[in-house]
Amino acid sequence: MSKLTILALLIIVAALIFSGVIEIKVFPSRIVEAPKRIKETVFDKSFVARARVLGVNLKRTGEQLLVRDEEKKIDLVLLYVQLDAERLSKLVDEQADINQLTIEGTLLAKSLERVRDVTKTAPEDTLDAIKDEAAKTMTSAQEALTLLSKQAEQLKESQEQFSNLIKAIDEQMSRLGEAEYFDTGTVKSATDKADQTPAKTSAASPNSDTEEVPLSF
Repeated sequence: MSKLTILALLIIVAALIFSGVIEIKVFPSRIVEAPKRIKETVFDKSFVARARVLGVNLKRTGEQLLVRDEEKKIDLVLLYVQLDAERLSKLVDEQADINQLTIEGTLLAKSLERVRDVTKTAPEDTLDAIKDEAAKTMTSAQEALTLLSKQAEQLKESQEQFSNLIKAIDEQMSRLGEAEYFDTGTVKSATDKADQTPAKTSAASPNSDTEEVPLSF
């Protein structure tokens, strides 16, 4: 991330704070947990991806405002699509998590939107000049989309397999619940069951060694 992008982010955050949109509160009791929370945030891939996408979008918005030539502007937005498509394809190959793919994918969608907006009012001769480059760029975007679709199908299959596994476990648990030694999800051994049987009191036998005490009235 360039220094210009970081500076722009700091200015935006400062403006939001002073305008009251963002309110900062300090909780002294949680200061001890601050290093741990900061570490978790910094190493969170989804957070890093969101920060990167935000910075890139701000940088590209500035570039679009600075560039006036129509053909150069189109070349620039086509480059955005090319870079985003290549990055998304790489992330799919690396089996990045779904959150990261979704966040990075929004950047490609935004770049394609920029291409549509820029080419909508461009002269025909300008569009003819970038036809080959546009075709190459759209091919990269299509390849990224194809890889992403395959990844989505794999995730769907995995989800279905996981759902079937949960169903199978649930069915077995239900069947075990009907078993003789099963009670509230805990298997009981025969010994446990015997321990719960009340002990029978044996009747005194005539030959008992117990001494009889005569009762006098």
